[in-house]
Amino acid sequence: MPDMNREQMIEWLVDNDMDYINTAGGMEWVRTILESGFNGYANDSDEELQAEILERDQDAFNEEKENV
Repeated sequence: MPDMNREQMIEWLVDNDMDYINTAGGMEWVRTILESGFNGYANDSDEELQAEILERDQDAFNEEKENV
């Protein structure tokens, strides 16, 4: 994983979430958050942020890093 600071990791995750919300499945995810809550990425450790990014889409992460 390319090196990103904490703020860049949080920004990547939030941007990725916003993109997902605009898809067909995104509103169901928002509903789940409204029902069950969301911890917030700022409350996660750096290791948890990195794991979340890797779990999603390694290629998109690498492309985003190149554009920073």
